[in-house]
Amino acid sequence: MPWAGGRSPGKTLPLIVVAAALAGGGIGLLGAVVFGQFVIVTFPVALAAMPAVVAAGAAWIRHRSCPPVDTIS
Repeated sequence: MPWAGGRSPGKTLPLIVVAAALAGGGIGLLGAVVFGQFVIVTFPVALAAMPAVVAAGAAWIRHRSCPPVDTIS
């Protein structure tokens, strides 16, 4: 079964990885401005944000490309 909407994991995975890197880097840079010398506080937040962005991107691809359960059965 082809992917609906033309979105496949192979096409959008690099974009998801870039978004995760930008989210982690952005949190790190924003943390340097907000927290000053306590930047170490933002490090765990940035580490948690990157897998969360990847999970959200994978869920978005699945939502856009898989048919609803009602139509399968």
